Amino acid sequence: MIILLSGEIASGKTTSTQILINKFGFRKISTSQYLIKIAESRNLRSDRFGLQEMGDALDGETHGEWVARLAEQQMKGREELSWILDSIRRDFQIDHFRRMFGEKIRHIHLFAPDDFLERRFIDRRNDDCVASIAKYFDAKKNETEIHASSLGGCADLCINTSKFIPDDVAEIMNFSATGARGVL
Repeated sequence: MIILLSGEIASGKTTSTQILINKFGFRKISTSQYLIKIAESRNLRSDRFGLQEMGDALDGETHGEWVARLAEQQMKGREELSWILDSIRRDFQIDHFRRMFGEKIRHIHLFAPDDFLERRFIDRRNDDCVASIAKYFDAKKNETEIHASSLGGCADLCINTSKFIPDDVAEIMNFSATGARGVL
């Protein structure tokens, strides 16, 4: 099984991924190290926004296929394991995964009300509240973040993370391998 995880900033993607790895033995498909390597080779920034720009550039160059190809490389020889990619950002990336991996793919979208996401974003930051709020709204304006928030419409399962504790979200995600669909 390969879980493709989408959702807005602070929706719980990283936390859910860590629980799936620690509790259920999932392996993570990592795009960040790859993006950092490419950004550095092109003398570009490797912060959050720089990596978003790099991912957008690669999407333009490959029409999103780079993510599925990277996953294929990382999974080689270990296809029998359960995998998670916590940063799917475009519908055409999902299309490439479905074409390459077929029935193994489960697309799960995490969401929550804006006030919940803003509070979660602020709580995990070390800067003052005003600076965190500004960073949250700057991040939400990013085209990639805007698009990622719309991916619930093509997801197999959508989970409102404001209604569950993180362990329960991960439990639901792990259970989704049986074919659960809908909105929770």
